Amino acid sequence: MRASTISTGLFALSLCLTASLGALPAAAQDDGYGYRFHEDGDSGLSGFAGLRGSLAFMGEAKGTIPGTTPTSMRAAYDIGGGASFYVGTRLPLGLRLEGEALYRYLPFSDVTLGATNAGAHGYTQMGGPMVNLLWDLPVPSFPFRPFVGGGIGGLYTATKLTDTAGANAYYRNHNWSFAYQLLAGAEVPLSQSSRFTLMYRWLNANDVNGRCGLTGLTPATACKADINSQSVDLGIELDM
Repeated sequence: MRASTISTGLFALSLCLTASLGALPAAAQDDGYGYRFHEDGDSGLSGFAGLRGSLAFMGEAKGTIPGTTPTSMRAAYDIGGGASFYVGTRLPLGLRLEGEALYRYLPFSDVTLGATNAGAHGYTQMGGPMVNLLWDLPVPSFPFRPFVGGGIGGLYTATKLTDTAGANAYYRNHNWSFAYQLLAGAEVPLSQSSRFTLMYRWLNANDVNGRCGLTGLTPATACKADINSQSVDLGIELDM
């Protein structure tokens, strides 16, 4: 899956959907498709906002340390976490468009350099805006509402990866990078205007520029790494 394909597709679909809203009758905003749980259980409001807390249970930073003999680098994350705040609007056909402000903290557990695996110390912090397009599956008779979607955005990433003694730094970065994510989950109604959310998230920061090395505390060689994280997100959402 290439980042350019995902970003182009989501961007084009968002533009088409947004442009089409002006040509649709007002009733299309409240047609009950995909987001009405039952006839008397929907607030009728098109806007929503929510908070999500994330438990990051898996992820890695991987790249190549340049040199006379390039060395592959694959660093695994331990259990991490984060949170996000989002606001959005409902579109026709069960679609939703949301803007999300996201933060992640991911501590390292171990690193593999070439064929050698060892313990690691350090962390990655990620934060920034994402734009998500979600689709509520048209199953209004269910006691919950399943959804799938994806998003693109930019994340500021700060990484420090060293050995367990902190004597050798393998990878460091402090900059912005393109990011994309895949989302899937379900919402359970708490009232006509509120719901509990449970979601799986796969998040990837693509080609993050940094400095790499094998010895010393100041990595001297420019390099890139892909940083990904998988998480379970729990949240509360309110209509507005």
